[in-house]
Amino acid sequence: TPKPTTAATVTAATVTAATMTEVTMTEAAMIASISKC
Repeated sequence: TPKPTTAATVTAATVTAATMTEVTMTEAAMIASISKC
């Protein structure tokens, strides 16, 4: 049975990765929009 701490760490890492991916995609979209102008 995994420790709660481990589960929390994995969850936090997953959320962080997902957030970073969203930020990267958002930045890429903004750069693309600026480039179009």
